[in-house]
Amino acid sequence: MIRKENTVVIIEDEPMLRKGLGLVIRESEEFVLIGEAGQAREGLAMVERQQPDLLMLDLRLPDMDGLQIVPDVRRVSPDTRIVVFSMYVGQEHIQEALRMQVHGYITKDAAPADLMHALRMVMKGKLYVDTPAPMDAIEDDLKRDPVINTAGDDVKIDKPVLTRRQVEILELAARELTNREIAERLHLREKTVENHFSSINKRLGTRSRKEAVQAAYQRGLIHLPDASGSGPTDSRLREINTNSGLPYNWYDDDDERFRNRRQN
Repeated sequence: MIRKENTVVIIEDEPMLRKGLGLVIRESEEFVLIGEAGQAREGLAMVERQQPDLLMLDLRLPDMDGLQIVPDVRRVSPDTRIVVFSMYVGQEHIQEALRMQVHGYITKDAAPADLMHALRMVMKGKLYVDTPAPMDAIEDDLKRDPVINTAGDDVKIDKPVLTRRQVEILELAARELTNREIAERLHLREKTVENHFSSINKRLGTRSRKEAVQAAYQRGLIHLPDASGSGPTDSRLREINTNSGLPYNWYDDDDERFRNRRQN
């Protein structure tokens, strides 16, 4: 069976950011970029012409507020799912966007893995929000909002299980760095890293670093590079790989991408 690629249009006025988004999407096997625009009206015309599965929409555009075109997007391409991609992290901006019935809200400082996770969740029919703003208040507000909660259903926002920092720490732990090495790499105190692991274990229901790495990988929360070389693999990491289904040679001493990091 041929897997369908979800088509994407980007409306973003910053050329470098638009280019970066395009690169991330083009590297995905699940999404294909079919159009880019730097202004709202230009983007709307593209959406009408291309009928994409998903629209990534900036809030602030040169010719108008991005949310102003949401009703028109729904009119000209009713099946298109809309994800706001914004620098604004305040609760009021998120609530305004969700009241316009967009399908997701993600901030511009999101890591590529977080961005792709958000797009996947939205295409699965989830309402996805990735922001530092407090989610409980937003969810409570939406439950009382008749525009969104028309059926009286319990509104639940899908959000990251782990913070970006926790993902970063777990990926370093999967490379068998100690807490001290992780702290040095991320310019943190060792105690801070320990506290992060305590929080990670609570969130994942695990009891150790090893279990946390296994659980996070199996749930798709961390993404590990796949090196194709045949160089040596650490025996402790080999044990984790065997037990958790990690790509067997995801770390290779002969892979220059990671050798440079290891020498830091």
